[in-house]
Amino acid sequence: MTAVFHRSSRSTLPTAASGHDCYLMDANGKRYLDACGGAAVSCLGHPMATAAANAVLSQITEPDMMAQVRQRGDELQKSLRAKYNDHPYIGDIRGRGLFRGLEFVANRGTKSPFVPARAINKKIKAAAMAEGLMCYPIGGTVDWKQGDHVLLAPPFIIEEAQLDEQTYKLSIAIETALAQ
Repeated sequence: MTAVFHRSSRSTLPTAASGHDCYLMDANGKRYLDACGGAAVSCLGHPMATAAANAVLSQITEPDMMAQVRQRGDELQKSLRAKYNDHPYIGDIRGRGLFRGLEFVANRGTKSPFVPARAINKKIKAAAMAEGLMCYPIGGTVDWKQGDHVLLAPPFIIEEAQLDEQTYKLSIAIETALAQ
């Protein structure tokens, strides 16, 4: 079995106690390859951050704690589909829970990507920031050069009204970016 951190909250998660290069070590000294794109390396080796992470993990792994995340994730997916399901430049909306991605395409029928020079994902991020929305732009998702995605990963405590606000602000950002 490969030792990597997984996203399932239905089983016991290892607690990262320290890290080196691409690896995290749990309290028992077991090494894990960080396969999450570097997202887990910002607090490596800091006892206070590790203690805070451990406290968060103990809360989100409690029975029924993730019920709201599943509910809000379903609400987010419905909101995004209602707004963008027929959008001419959105090729796909996918994800799980509160982690969702939108794929932007030049041609919805063929799913052909925008040319990289348009930098759609970066323009959406800039326009979203101007609207007060933080999102995660990703480019090169087709072949390391072409392809534009935006990821949304709101906090677990987000409320339904805030999901609506997120979708509204994202719609302004998308239209602003595509008009450039």
